Amino acid sequence: MIFRVIVWVLMVSLVDAQSYENVTSLKNAILMSYDGNVVPMKNQSEVLNINLTLNLFSLLEMDQVRGAAIYDIELKCEWYDEIIQWDPANYNGISQLHLSSKDVWTPPMVISNALEFSKLDQSWMNVMYESNGHASIAPGTTVVATCSFNMKYWPFDKQQCHMSFVVFGYFNSDVTLSVSEQAVNTIYFVKNSEWTLLTESITYDIVDSCNITVVNFNFKIVRQASFYLLTVILPINGIVALTSLVFLLPNESGERVSYSITIMLSLAVFLTVTADSLPKTADPAPLLCVYILCSLVICIVGLFLVILNMKIYYRSESMPVSSWYKSLVRISRLKFRPRRRNKVQNIRLNEDLPPTPKKKTTKECNWTSGKDISQLEPPLVDEGDEINENVSWKEVSEAIDKIMFYSLVIVTYIPSIIVIVYIAMASDFQTEEK
Repeated sequence: MIFRVIVWVLMVSLVDAQSYENVTSLKNAILMSYDGNVVPMKNQSEVLNINLTLNLFSLLEMDQVRGAAIYDIELKCEWYDEIIQWDPANYNGISQLHLSSKDVWTPPMVISNALEFSKLDQSWMNVMYESNGHASIAPGTTVVATCSFNMKYWPFDKQQCHMSFVVFGYFNSDVTLSVSEQAVNTIYFVKNSEWTLLTESITYDIVDSCNITVVNFNFKIVRQASFYLLTVILPINGIVALTSLVFLLPNESGERVSYSITIMLSLAVFLTVTADSLPKTADPAPLLCVYILCSLVICIVGLFLVILNMKIYYRSESMPVSSWYKSLVRISRLKFRPRRRNKVQNIRLNEDLPPTPKKKTTKECNWTSGKDISQLEPPLVDEGDEINENVSWKEVSEAIDKIMFYSLVIVTYIPSIIVIVYIAMASDFQTEEK
């Protein structure tokens, strides 16, 4: 109990020591001869160093159409002011003091790669000073920084963006920038539902460009493709898979042409929707858009073949079927060789021929000794490509349908799987130009 009373008495005495009059007296003494437009260095030929720490709160949006990334940040700036220093013993132990940024010098920090030029607003903030001259201010704002998007593997794309800071109006012979040991603080970072910021891969670099020190904070950002997988990729693959089914519809149904046109228009709509989500100067072009365009071309070719095949189906039977069409029928029936027929007739030996004396020899041909040649197997004689098949035009049309159905299944199903797997696996970070 006695210990608590002693602590309370000490706290009361400490509060009484640092009174309002002490603070105002210190403030007036500091600002009496202080000029907020001059760098606070006693030797103006020396360089003032400003230490930066970036507090990243959230990634609000990635606008690939405008080529911008929107962040919520706070930039903590620390430096040593050689003018604002005091002895705490002369002011009843005051070791810290808050002064308005309008009354003292503060670094005019600017985001050099902002979509619209603006300075970090500090006019409403206070600067915290310590008795040894250490000063710090942490202006916060919503930053719209430019970002070069690589949309080749959209929607499985991985982007690399950056944020650059400079001290506006000062060369590196006057003010330089450095980065604290904890360059980026992400303790209070709020995740984005569409994009994932890889906080462990955040890096920074300091460069001198045109006698100005520039600090670049680099971010690696990955898109979550599950939404686009369910709403774009799978529906497109389903529509493309329906293209081959047009050749299974009967010609008598009259729906073949309308079916093909419907699929073609659906792909065109998806291509338009996809294009609206991409930068107008996307280079290289997204592979998914190329895939949709190729599928649209296949659908147009399929529509062209459907119309020609309907013309063949309703062709008059009085027109002869050429051997080329007959070969299509054979291919559809998996018969790749034309039929052949015998041209040798049964003939008996010595029939209708006068007897001819024959000298007996030591070697006689036993294969004809009194036998009927008709008992031997007649040889097969090739007639060339002549086919004795009665093929109608409807059979030709059905053969074309069968061939085109299996061809489109191979052309559409297999490439669809290959393209999607390749886009998802090949996506990687591309170095952004600064």
